[in-house]
Amino acid sequence: IVGIIDPLRPDVKEAVATAQRAGVVVRMVTGDNIATASAIAKQCGILTSDGLAIEGPIFRKMSPAEVDAILPRLQVLARSSPDDKYLLVTRLNGYAIPDGKQEWEAKFKPRPELTWENDRDKVLPGYREEW
Repeated sequence: IVGIIDPLRPDVKEAVATAQRAGVVVRMVTGDNIATASAIAKQCGILTSDGLAIEGPIFRKMSPAEVDAILPRLQVLARSSPDDKYLLVTRLNGYAIPDGKQEWEAKFKPRPELTWENDRDKVLPGYREEW
């Protein structure tokens, strides 16, 4: 068995620490598997002992309220898709969250199984009033 490691660049740890000292919450969002992502995040100071690492398939099934509950501790999002990245950023900053029923229904038109009445509190990114 042969293993390959891509070591961190020398400036990564200091860059992460500088951002954290400035009050920036540094999160890793990657397509890597959870074990690899967690190991790298620990090496560079992103993943702490009280931090949380989850996988994209779990994240994308969470309700807006469930995501809001973990956001303060979420430090690594592994096996993530571009949609997961978009949902995370949207939930963090509120940009592009549908403003009411019409925008919500337009956003989810490609998914006819979802309805405003039954699913608005269950799927990401949520909607403006609950955000």
